[in-house]
Amino acid sequence: MSCIDSSTNSTRKKDSDDNNQENPIVLPKIGRKCTNKRENKEENNQNKKKPKKVNNNLENIIQKWVEQQETRQKELDKVREENEKRNKEERSQLLKMKQQSDQMLFGLLNNLTNLMSSLHEKTNTQE
Repeated sequence: MSCIDSSTNSTRKKDSDDNNQENPIVLPKIGRKCTNKRENKEENNQNKKKPKKVNNNLENIIQKWVEQQETRQKELDKVREENEKRNKEERSQLLKMKQQSDQMLFGLLNNLTNLMSSLHEKTNTQE
């Protein structure tokens, strides 16, 4: 068993008391500061404000994108209409040209038929 020497204990206490008076130890307080709460509230308010700005920016971006798409669609529709109009005109011109060539061809066939029939009549009369 060990013996406790009371004289050493008392000197240690005295020494520690002397040290405390000469160099007081300041222990930090554990707990929250009032300013921390205020800062947290301000941070929370700022965080709440940011998404609104982000939402507004996002809405603006989406709105601009939609407007661009509408503009592109209008341009595409205009080009498509112009192409359709041009195609109709080309078809009508081609149809007219075909009709003219058919008329010329039928005219030539008619002339050839008449010529053949007249030649056939001449050969029959000569015989």
